[in-house]
Formats: sequence, C-alpha cells, structure tokens
Amino acid sequence: MTPDPVAPSEHLHQHPPPVSADPVGLTGLRRRFVDGLLALLQQDTSSARELSAAERGFVDGFLRRLAEHEAPSGLSDAQRRFVDGFVARARPSQPAETPAEEFRRVVMERWELITWRAHGAVAIEFTRLEPERLRMLTLLEQTPPLLAPLNRSRDEVTHSALLGWALRRPGALGTQLRSAFLRCLDQRYSLDGWLVETERTLGKGCRVDVDITVPGAWRCMIEMKVDAQERDRQLDDYREHLDQACDDLSLDGTLVFLTLDGRKGKTRVDHTRLSFKRILGAWLPLTVRHEPDALYLRLWLASVARDFCGLGVGQPLSRWSFSQRIAALDFLNELGERDV
Repeated sequence: MTPDPVAPSEHLHQHPPPVSADPVGLTGLRRRFVDGLLALLQQDTSSARELSAAERGFVDGFLRRLAEHEAPSGLSDAQRRFVDGFVARARPSQPAETPAEEFRRVVMERWELITWRAHGAVAIEFTRLEPERLRMLTLLEQTPPLLAPLNRSRDEVTHSALLGWALRRPGALGTQLRSAFLRCLDQRYSLDGWLVETERTLGKGCRVDVDITVPGAWRCMIEMKVDAQERDRQLDDYREHLDQACDDLSLDGTLVFLTLDGRKGKTRVDHTRLSFKRILGAWLPLTVRHEPDALYLRLWLASVARDFCGLGVGQPLSRWSFSQRIAALDFLNELGERDV
C-alpha cells in the first residue's frame, strides 16, 4: 500500500460525504473505485485496500487537489480536466468558514473599502434627489433648532403648545398648514373657523394634549408621546369623551396618536397613528414663506428634525455625519409625493 494521501481540508474531516448503501448503476470496478475514494475521504485507509496501485495513485492526486490550490504531479491531462471539473462542482457545497472567520475576511479586512463605497453610494443618492426634496434639506441646514438652547427638545407640553400654535395660524400660512395636516389624517373639512386648544382637561385625571373643533363638522383629539408610554386605558378614555362629544353635536370624530415612530397605541379603540416625521415632511416646505410665523415654525421643525429624526440641522449638508445623511435619505424616501 502506498503512503496515505495528503489530508484533505478540515471541512472534509468534519463533514465526510455520505456513502450510499446501493448506488444505482455502480457495479464491479466502478463500485470498488467509488467505495475506495469515499473511504479515503473519510480517512479510512483500511477500507480502500481493494484499489489498484494506479487507482490509488489517481485518488491520491484527486484528494491533494481537493485540499490544495496547486495540482499534484502525476495526473494526465485527461485526469487533470476530470479532477478540475469535479473540484469546481464540489467546492461550493463544502461547509463555509466559521462566522468569525467570514466576518474577519469580508468585513474587518475590507473595512476601509466598505466605508468608502458606502459614502460614495450615499453621495450619489444625494445627486439624484429631486430639487423639491433637496430644498427641504437646504432649509434645515440654514436653520438652528429652536428648543435646543432652552433644553426643551423632548418636552411634550412644549411640542403640544407649538403644534396648537401652528394649527391656529391666520392667513395663507395657517390655511396651508391646516390643509396639510388634514392630508396627513386623510380627512377633508373646512379650513376656516378652527378652534384649537392645548392641554385641555376632559375630566378628572384626563387631559388631552390638543383638542380641535371645526364647528358643525369635526372634532379631533391628539394625544402626543415623545418618550413616555400611554397610561392604561388612556386612549380608551379619550375615545369615550370624543364619542360622547360628537354624539351630542352630531360631529365626526378622530382620535390621533402622535409619536416619534407613528406606532399603534395599546388599545383596540379606533385611532389614527401619526408621526412627527410625517408632520415635518408635510409642513417644512410651507416655511419658505417670508413672514415671521413661517420662520418661527421652521425653527421649531428644525428641533423636530434634529431630535426626533436624527438630521444634521443648522450646519451645511456637506458637514452632516454619515448617519445624519442616511437619516435624511430615509426621511425623504418615506415621504409621499403629496408632501413636496
């Protein structure tokens, strides 16, 4: 018996190929050859004794080819073509490297290339933005956040007051803001005569953040959450008060749950989900007007953009961090065409 072949790769050690009990069409010499080949793949030299010297030499070369990059000497051209074809088909089915090894090879060793390609892809996406969408980001890079110096960036009462203030604006700006707000809710009502109250007490221990009435038509209650969760049955209580008020005056009623991510409230009662990102997208384009209220609104929306949406507000777009630029693309991609 010739010396044992060069050991195949570790993957072949750990995952020896299964031997069929009765392979179809293999008889005589073919069956003996395949059995010997599989035995050697499993490091069982005793089971390969029936191979002739020529067959064993071929198998030894075959196994070396599986384990090494260079072809072993002693293979004829025809044998080499056969082995190369076999190896090309067999290697993709071999077990992959460990997750740690793959991570090191694919990610760690190529980290600089990956980050450069990612930055390049983001830069290309910005060059493809429509002018209207790029203008929204331009507004934010020129506007400092209103609430940051006051340390009120995540205060719900402050944001409720500003939301109510915006919905009460007179003139053309107010009309546009109310129209865009209704589109966010998929509602259609008159844009005039709105009565908007904030922090309105509905009953003992029950106070809603924003309460809107369109006389003779519609009542809307908005519960806002920035960091807090709603208390037990909070939305249920608002829905009960809203339904009672609407029944008394024959009004339509909408309960809105306004959050950072537009999540569903912990209730089964009917309510409309709304996110600050949606309001930002609907209202920011309206702040290009040259009037004090539009500027003040844009300052507030800049706080929303920075603190709730992760955008790089108040500095040139070229200086936004990679994560801020990614957040900007996500923000723009989520907007509907009607918001620009």
